[in-house]
Amino acid sequence: MDGLINIIKPSGMTSFDLAAYIGRRLNVKKIGHTGTLDPGACGLMTLCTGKATRISELIMNRDKTYIAEIIFGITTDTYDSYGTVTGISKYVYDRDKLEKILCSFTGEIMQLPPMYSAVKINGKKLYELARKGIPVERKSRSITISDINILDDSDPNAILISTDCSKGTYIRSLIYDIGTRYGAGAHMGFLLRTRSGDFDISSAYTIQEVIHAYENNKMDDIIISMDDALGGYDRLVIDLFDEKKFINGLFIEYTSCDVNNMSDPVRVIAHNGRFLGLGEFIRKGEKVFLKTKKLLTEDNDTGR
Repeated sequence: MDGLINIIKPSGMTSFDLAAYIGRRLNVKKIGHTGTLDPGACGLMTLCTGKATRISELIMNRDKTYIAEIIFGITTDTYDSYGTVTGISKYVYDRDKLEKILCSFTGEIMQLPPMYSAVKINGKKLYELARKGIPVERKSRSITISDINILDDSDPNAILISTDCSKGTYIRSLIYDIGTRYGAGAHMGFLLRTRSGDFDISSAYTIQEVIHAYENNKMDDIIISMDDALGGYDRLVIDLFDEKKFINGLFIEYTSCDVNNMSDPVRVIAHNGRFLGLGEFIRKGEKVFLKTKKLLTEDNDTGR
């Protein structure tokens, strides 16, 4: 079972536990996820099975969309509703003020990860140090907020926002910073991930639906092939002679090919339509060569 499964992670379950549970129920030896969601968060999670675990990083690096709740006037040590309250302040809602603050967070910004996070410093996870009360200096990281909008402010104390952002963005930290800039403090009430790259929650399945499909031999209806999952990359079909070279890691010289961006990886397809893996183009002088980046074919036999 080499492919990807879009599943809905429920609140209260860690990302690791979800992947491990599905792996056991589907009898899959190799399984991983493509981006951690906090235990209290829910929404879209993409699981990689079998050889697809080798492309998890490529899937993980894609932009994400979240719906989050901002609770103004209360701060917590974890920046969400699961933490200990650290402050309470007066708060008067002003939509125009909030919209201007949200706009100020768009683009490339520096973000300080929350102390209660899995970021490692000197081999230790921050949340492990936080639980022991050990102070540590955190380093800000560059992230990108492509878009951020108010979805619902019918309850001025609990504002819903939608955020498009880059990998590595902590929505908890974003909300904490929004509250600080607003002057009232804030924490995250809940978090829902609705998109990861080209994958949307509307096409994701519940845990029960995935298990039911497996038990009824209908996983073909759910699992996404590696070729389809990497659909954002150009597709290059090679002949049988070059297929043998690609599988054996040899360079393939090209004078020209139908590829839009030669600086990005390409999906390499055998003459018979079989997905072989990812290739990359390199230049040596005036010549251009296709090189194997990730071999993802099911076997090393050619001509099938």
